[in-house]
Amino acid sequence: MRAALSDEITKAIAELNETPARPKPVHRCRVHIKRARALARVGRACAPGLSDVFNETARSVMRALAQTRDLAALGEYARTLSKRSGKKQAAALLIVAEKFDAMRAACPPLNLDAIRAGLRDLLALAQVWPEASPRQIEKGADRIAWRARVACRRGRGADAPARRHEWRKREKDRLYAALLLGKAWPGRSRTPRRHG
Repeated sequence: MRAALSDEITKAIAELNETPARPKPVHRCRVHIKRARALARVGRACAPGLSDVFNETARSVMRALAQTRDLAALGEYARTLSKRSGKKQAAALLIVAEKFDAMRAACPPLNLDAIRAGLRDLLALAQVWPEASPRQIEKGADRIAWRARVACRRGRGADAPARRHEWRKREKDRLYAALLLGKAWPGRSRTPRRHG
């Protein structure tokens, strides 16, 4: 747990050190933080207080990176749609993409010093994480899987975008945790225990 968390945060730091404030490295930095948050949720079983502090610190860093990434993603998506659209729609979508680019250019620059300080805090928290027992990992994984199932039940066919977004987030948590834990991710046919 400690090594995997530290590795994700180290990779996030490296992304910002290489080419800071560019959309792609910012996106990759955020993905590494999301992956670390998924692991921290598994690790909550052995360090609940530490997990809460880690999650709140990670959210703060991600908020600082969000606007640049969100506007870049919207611009990219508009361009992608334009390639599959008719002539008039494509022209309109390219105008929309340019507007998102202009909005991103007008944003205040990222506070890289504060972001890097937040990432260093996350790395320090990761490095003192207690090693989890197989039982604790199983309990943490059960909780993540249960939360994904609940979000699926509430989000499937829901009109409210917030419910579908919550479902997407919980499924990503489950995916990242399972990928990062590899063989340590508990595979079972029984129904995981319910966690509140």
